[in-house]
Amino acid sequence: MVVPLHDKRATVRSTVDSVLAQSFANFELIVVDDGSTDGGADALSDIADSRLRVVRTERRGPGAARNHGAALARAPRIAFLDADDQWRPAFLDRSLAAARAAPSAVLVFCDVHALGAPPRTRALPSGLLDDYFDARMRHGVAVTCSSVLLRADAFAAIGGFPEDYMYAEDTETWLRLACLGPFYFVVEPLCAIDVGSPRAITRSTSPLECAAGLQRVLDRYATLERGGQLPAGRSASWRLFMLHQRGRLALHLARAGRRGPALRALAGVPVNAHTWRDWGRCLAHVLAPRPGA
Repeated sequence: MVVPLHDKRATVRSTVDSVLAQSFANFELIVVDDGSTDGGADALSDIADSRLRVVRTERRGPGAARNHGAALARAPRIAFLDADDQWRPAFLDRSLAAARAAPSAVLVFCDVHALGAPPRTRALPSGLLDDYFDARMRHGVAVTCSSVLLRADAFAAIGGFPEDYMYAEDTETWLRLACLGPFYFVVEPLCAIDVGSPRAITRSTSPLECAAGLQRVLDRYATLERGGQLPAGRSASWRLFMLHQRGRLALHLARAGRRGPALRALAGVPVNAHTWRDWGRCLAHVLAPRPGA
C-alpha cells in the first residue's frame, strides 16, 4: 500500500490510521514523503507498527511518489491512498475478495464517498466491467487513486504513472490499464475522499496546467487508437469519454483566457448529457468581457 505525501501533515495521520485499522492485516504500508515542507512525515514518527515504512524523496510530484512506492512494494497487488483520504475498515478485505473472484481483472476499484456530500445509490451492481468507459459514462463510476487495488505486473507493464505532469495523469494511467483487460467494480463506498481539500492537486493546479494534462490524455488515446491497441468493440464508449475530456480541455483553456484555442477544442464536441455543462461554462468564459475592455 502506497501513500504519497506532500504538505498534508494535518491529515496524513488519519489516513495512515485508516490503513492500519483494516480488517485484513497482512500488508505493508509505504508512505513516500515527496519533499514535504511542513514536516508531514514527522506526524507518523510515534507509530510503532512494523507494517509501516516511511521514505523521503525530493519533490517530484504525486505520480513519481506513487511509482517510487510501488517499486519498493513486494506484494503482487498494489493499492494507493492519497494523504487526505481514508479507507473504511473493510476496503482491503472486499477488494482482495473481488480480485480473487475475478483473476482476469487488471484492477479492482470501489465506489467512494465524498466527504460532506450525501450518499449515492448506484444502479450498477458489483461485478466485472468489460468496458470501463461505458460504465464511466453511463453510471458515473470512476477509478480514483484512493479507491483502486491493481495487479503489480499490470502496473509495471504500462510503466506506472506519468511523472512529467500533475493533472489527469491518473486518467491516462486508467486508460492504458483498460487496454490490458477488464476492471472490477465494488459498489460499496469503501473509501472516503476529501474533494474540498485546499491542498488537493485538482484545486491548486492552474487552468493551463489542467489543459496540458487533458491534452496529454487525448494525445495518448490517439496514439493507442492509431496503433490498434484499443480493445475491440469499445470504440463508441471510449470515443464518447474522450469527447467529454475535450470539452473539459476547452473549459480550462477558456478559464485561462485562451479563447481561440478553447473554441477550436470545443469544435466537434456534441452537446449531450455529458458535455452541456462544459459547453455552457466554456462559452460563458469566451463571451465574458475582457478585463479593462
